[in-house]
Amino acid sequence: MARRMLVGIAMALALASVSAETAAATGTYTVWSCRGPQGELVSSAAWRAAGTAGTRADTCGAAGALSAALGATDNGADDVSGFRFPLPPGVTVSTARIWMSARMTYTGVDGYGYAAGPAIDRGVSVGPVVGGCPRAPTFGCTFGNELDRLGAGNLVTVAGPADGLAFVARCTQSASCFPQEATSPPVSASLYRSAVELADPAPPVAEAPVVREATAGRTALDAGAGDVGGGIAQTTLVIDGQPFATQAGTGDCQEPYAAAAPCPAKGHWIFDVSSKALAPGAHDALVRVTDAAGNVTDSGTTTFVLAPAPDQPPIDPPIEPPVDPPVNPPAGPLPVNVRLASTSARIALPSKGPIVGSVKRTDGTPVAGLKLTLREAGLDANGRRWKDAGSVTTGADGTFRIAAGSVSRMLRLTPAGAEVSADPIDLTLVRPLSVKLAKPRARVRNGARITLRGRLAGAGADARRRTTVVQAMVDGRWQDVASTQPTTNGTVTWRYRFRHTTEAAIYRFRLKVPAQAGLPWKTVTSSRVSVRVDP
Repeated sequence: MARRMLVGIAMALALASVSAETAAATGTYTVWSCRGPQGELVSSAAWRAAGTAGTRADTCGAAGALSAALGATDNGADDVSGFRFPLPPGVTVSTARIWMSARMTYTGVDGYGYAAGPAIDRGVSVGPVVGGCPRAPTFGCTFGNELDRLGAGNLVTVAGPADGLAFVARCTQSASCFPQEATSPPVSASLYRSAVELADPAPPVAEAPVVREATAGRTALDAGAGDVGGGIAQTTLVIDGQPFATQAGTGDCQEPYAAAAPCPAKGHWIFDVSSKALAPGAHDALVRVTDAAGNVTDSGTTTFVLAPAPDQPPIDPPIEPPVDPPVNPPAGPLPVNVRLASTSARIALPSKGPIVGSVKRTDGTPVAGLKLTLREAGLDANGRRWKDAGSVTTGADGTFRIAAGSVSRMLRLTPAGAEVSADPIDLTLVRPLSVKLAKPRARVRNGARITLRGRLAGAGADARRRTTVVQAMVDGRWQDVASTQPTTNGTVTWRYRFRHTTEAAIYRFRLKVPAQAGLPWKTVTSSRVSVRVDP
């Protein structure tokens, strides 16, 4: 059965007019086609079929190649078959690496006849072939090894700058080409992988954030931005000079890029600011926008006021009247010991009961009525943000109980009040990680699109940082074909359109969440689902 996969869809997006404050340009991004940096299958959509004669084929989705050939009768002057690499506005080719092979028959005249390989695309016409088989020696040309497709001997490097790129098999005669052997096709070329580095000097533009909604304890900020070139890869809300939240690209807008314009050219991003994560009061906010090439722009600054939630103290609490100090003030904070009933700081979820502990003085006397503040954070130490999670008070015997809950997280216990002194205790609560994949439509036709929907459970606040890999069964083995980021609640969505299924085939998919350094989970996979595709 045929197994053909094409991952990713090239975006066609327009740029809206927006204003920017400061910008810094850095430069380039790389677009991979047919196969990625590790040899994994990726989309070939960055290349578009073109030409005046011959045949073209795209079998990259089935671990094949982009192929172009001229037939024996395709011998007119400047007959050409191949693919073009269209560029978004303002972008040029810095350099291109192409893994390829080419074949050319004997023409009888040294240096004339056919050519096959990469060429500079001039928009209206295609320039001379610059690699592979750029000219026709008397006895033909053979370039590359079809059995070692990603080998060093198949690599051709095209130096820029260039306003366009093409991959062609062509006749270069001013009159016509005359193959001297009954070889069909007389000239052909196959592209197995390309890595095109694009120069994008223009930084994105960003609007100062606008308050769209403000309620007690919450403010919604709207950030607008646009980019000519590779598109907007990331937007970060900066509050009072510190990064507060980041929204990164999804779908095609994830490296390795597989489209010449992989990210949105314009858009609006909504950031929710809660008084649970930021102190109520006046704050200064700006938006930092990064495009696919790494160019960065900071917007202008907006001042907004975050109102407290109903259960929070007012922004300016009343001044308490002075209290006369005691006649015999204590020498200092009273040392206490906070201990847990469990001997381990790591607790497996779901727990059979609450987290139990006690607070005692150094002489063993229980401390009653002491408040312990609770704070929570994700398990991933990178970008960890602690937030308030309430409090608990010790009983008459100095003990306390905390509901373990069902979400993986870090939990920090800290005695409150200046009258006691104790180090905080950090607990690691871990729920097993699992990923489930719902069944898509069981049967579709070529050209239809399916949506795979899954759910990542157990990661807690770290769900949106856990890259989820889409795998497909190819030649009896599971191969990575795409990756996506779950939402905050663990929802996973991936869409794919079948384009090259020419005979009935059954495709099998599953989701994989790889192990990540610093986190407690091993690699997990979902059950597999199957889709029958009819031509």
